[in-house]
Amino acid sequence: MLADINLLPQPGRRRPLVTLFLLVLVVFNLAFLGFLYFHYTKFADHLNVLETSLANAQELRQMQEEKLRELSTAPSAHDLEEIVRWLEQIPVSTAQILRHTTELLPARGYFLQYEYTGQGDVRLTVQFDTLEEAASYLHALHQSPLIAEVALISIDTSTLTWSDSEGEGETEYRHVAQYEITLNLNEAQDRGGNYEL
Repeated sequence: MLADINLLPQPGRRRPLVTLFLLVLVVFNLAFLGFLYFHYTKFADHLNVLETSLANAQELRQMQEEKLRELSTAPSAHDLEEIVRWLEQIPVSTAQILRHTTELLPARGYFLQYEYTGQGDVRLTVQFDTLEEAASYLHALHQSPLIAEVALISIDTSTLTWSDSEGEGETEYRHVAQYEITLNLNEAQDRGGNYEL
């Protein structure tokens, strides 16, 4: 007779409760890991938004500090008061001088620059269409009772060329003259605000 000897343990019936517990544990771990990943990405996005906001705030702060520095370099009230005191000490009204020198201009003469030192010296840069107008203005300045001395410093000529619709070209000249004027302060102070000459 043959005896069947099996030394291997017999596969027993698996316990469904242990399998179910392991399955629930795996599903719970996966859900927990998904929850952690979701919150991590949400936190990372929130952190990026905060870093961007911080960078924007720092940039805005730097711009405001630059504006504050610019304002601090601007003249203070004390500086402005000193300027007003200096202007009050000017012996002649600058409006009077400006009006007078403007009235002497020819019809096509234009001021490009007007500089008044407050010590009776004026530097004018004037644009004319012709050299005759520049000479006429120099003569008018010499004849003025408010002006003690006049010097023509320089005359520069520039050329403007353009063509019309028929293709014909035109050239015009512009003459820029610089004058240095020394005012007759006694005459100007005597006239006060009277601009009639």
